[in-house]
Amino acid sequence: MNHTLLVRAAARWKVPRDLALAVLARDLRCIYCSRDFAAEMSGPRAGLASWEHIINDESIVTLENIALC
Repeated sequence: MNHTLLVRAAARWKVPRDLALAVLARDLRCIYCSRDFAAEMSGPRAGLASWEHIINDESIVTLENIALC
């Protein structure tokens, strides 16, 4: 998983860098289906990690509300 690109993507969602790094350390698999994320940023999109707000409210930016899926 390419952490640099994911941290940049998190910034677009206004997720602070330290929070993004904490989520990256915590979520090693999809929070919904437990599938491992692709090691490289290539191949099918289904294997790539993306940011998720558990409660669909972008103003709630906490460790409990931000996850990778």
